[in-house]
Amino acid sequence: MVLNLIEAMDMAEAAERNQRIVPELCAVCSDKSTGLHYGVATCNGCKTFFRRTVVNDQHFGCKANNDCHVEKAIQGERDKIGYTKRRRIDDLYADGPSTSTTAAARQYTDSSTEQSPMSSPSSTSTQSSSSVPPRPANIESLIELEAKCNKFRMADIELETNVDLRTVISRQSSIINDETLLKNARTFTSVTQLVRQQSEDIVAWHRKDLLLMIEWAKEQTPFPILPEADKIALLRNHAFAHVMLQQSFYSQDFGPDIIVMPNGTFMHRVPADETMLRPLLGKVMDQIMLPIRRMSMRQEEFIAVKAIAFWNPEVSTLTPDTKDKVMQHRNELLAALFNVISASFKTPQACAERFGRMLLFTPHLSAITAMGTENMYLSSFFNLREFDTIVKELLLDD
Repeated sequence: MVLNLIEAMDMAEAAERNQRIVPELCAVCSDKSTGLHYGVATCNGCKTFFRRTVVNDQHFGCKANNDCHVEKAIQGERDKIGYTKRRRIDDLYADGPSTSTTAAARQYTDSSTEQSPMSSPSSTSTQSSSSVPPRPANIESLIELEAKCNKFRMADIELETNVDLRTVISRQSSIINDETLLKNARTFTSVTQLVRQQSEDIVAWHRKDLLLMIEWAKEQTPFPILPEADKIALLRNHAFAHVMLQQSFYSQDFGPDIIVMPNGTFMHRVPADETMLRPLLGKVMDQIMLPIRRMSMRQEEFIAVKAIAFWNPEVSTLTPDTKDKVMQHRNELLAALFNVISASFKTPQACAERFGRMLLFTPHLSAITAMGTENMYLSSFFNLREFDTIVKELLLDD
């Protein structure tokens, strides 16, 4: 029943997006736009051209001195990808952070009534009240796993670079079980100074969170016994959502317009240079970071939502046997999440409302993942960023 509820919410979200689309012309060829693709209103033909160019590593040059006449790319009825729609996103913010960003952020933090998940007493892994029933065993295991991963996330160390995905998946040893890597490493604590992220900072944090995601997945049943192809499919399906969840939940609260990494580098709602990221970052902040803060999401809830998002039986390429295993595991996690919520919210209405709010992250994560993937393809196509092997394999490869 719970899974049917998730499917219903996905359908409702899709219907809402379709109703809000505003027709406009493709910015490349003036054909009818099907929505925002790679941060620009384009038709499916131009969208497909850019995507295939990146996937096939092709390079083109204009033969008309950059003055050629561009017309419709392909006919709508011949588009093999099909007609897709996405909600149009308005630019609501025009100004970036001022030169006094750090001082303003501190002032916001001091005056805000919201608590950061990192500092909230409810996010700790211990329960002090004897009247609170024990957490489900699978939630306790995930809390312990989260603590192991966070030791490495909060350490000022660089994890492996240019290692390929299959190597990380197949090896028996795990980074998070090797605490010798933490020897003499500085631990990030409370952020006191903010520095705007550069392109290399963004890629470095993506790589770190993605590598830790793989190790996080490897420690969970039934991941180790799945076929390699299914492991890769689950990881690729969840990769971008995992990064955004991690960075949103663990960001210290310096206001509604920035996501802060443990080392003090930050992403602003209005990027300084890569303007195509503005719609994506706005969605991440408005639909993930701020709802997490408004509902004061606790760590046990967060780790359950994250695991539920990862164990997705609807990933199309999974084998039937894996689908069954994933479905069963997700149902167990959904039941555990409901039990965790029920332990703190005594009335059925309050439990159902909070449980529903947690599940509503699912369609938002799907939409944000699609938009993020498009932005990654565009960044690669125009050489706006350099991606190492693990980032490419998880976020760019088909």
